[in-house]
Amino acid sequence: MKIKQLWEILLVSALGLYLMSCAGSRPKPAGIEEAEKKQKVNEILDLQKTAETDTQRTEEDEVLKLLGITPEEKTEKVTSATSSDTALEQKVAELEEAVNKREQEVEQLRAELRAKENKIVELESILNDLKTVTPEPTTITTSTAVNKSEFKLRYNDALNEYRNRHYKKAIKLFESLIQLDPNTSLS
Repeated sequence: MKIKQLWEILLVSALGLYLMSCAGSRPKPAGIEEAEKKQKVNEILDLQKTAETDTQRTEEDEVLKLLGITPEEKTEKVTSATSSDTALEQKVAELEEAVNKREQEVEQLRAELRAKENKIVELESILNDLKTVTPEPTTITTSTAVNKSEFKLRYNDALNEYRNRHYKKAIKLFESLIQLDPNTSLS
């Protein structure tokens, strides 16, 4: 409704200005007429802008009234929002500090993990080196060594016990032969 009134006022003003400019009896120089026309156009545009801003304000006020908000409440909400903004900014700063602390802890744990992985690789290489080392052959002293004929005789006794199905006795005899000479082809 106010918009319609503003347009009517604007139209009447523009018409009045137009009639006043035509009412002069003597012709004016072309440069002055152009300047006056520009000035009048600028005045009309200024009036239109003022009318638009007034319309926007009244529309905002109507919306606020419909929502039940008074201009005082609006400013109170703005001040409370700014105080909550500072509280939120403090909370964000605290959280960023906590994140930085956690990132430092994670980096420290990663460094420890890399050190332990390096130690594992080192120990595995040592273990592999130890596996490749061949043990020196053991030699039997002459006191426990048995001559070949006696060894063959004991072997035949153990074999006969096996064939006679005296397995426990055969196992004991074979074990004693292995202890006497573990490097023989029969063991």
